[in-house]
Formats: sequence, C-alpha cells, structure tokens
Amino acid sequence: MHGKGAGVWLEWDRTVIGGQTPPFDFTANFQQDAVARILKAVNGPGAGTWFWTCFEGGARGSVASKGQAVFEVERSYTRYLVRADWR
Repeated sequence: MHGKGAGVWLEWDRTVIGGQTPPFDFTANFQQDAVARILKAVNGPGAGTWFWTCFEGGARGSVASKGQAVFEVERSYTRYLVRADWR
C-alpha cells in the first residue's frame, strides 16, 4: 500500500477542548478515532509554524505550513498502519 503511493483518508475537524475550539487547531480522525493533531504556533520563536503529532507511533514535527502538517500526518499515519518502519 505505502510503496504504491497510497495513503489513508483522514477526516479533519476543529479541536474541541472544554467545549471551546482554539484557533489554528485541528484533529484528524480515522474510523471515529482521533489519531493526530496539528496546530499553529502563534507566539514565541516558532510563531507561524505548524506543529503536528500522531497519537500512535509517536511521529511528530514542526513545518512551515498547514498543508505540510496535514501531509506529514497523513504520511506518518499511513506508515504506522501498514507498519512500513517495522522490521
């Protein structure tokens, strides 16, 4: 699957914390389970960058754009599902 360029389709929603939806904060869902999150840093030295993390497998990073963050999550979660990095 991964070797052919295929990937999982994730559903993206605004992150809800305590009934509130913080700006620039999104959660990825796969089959009704939250599997990842992306959020934009608005303060500090990383302001303007996007942090991404997959809840399973531990992949995470920081990139320049929201589109890149979505790509990294989808790629990392696909690799996790097909165990592409497992030996």
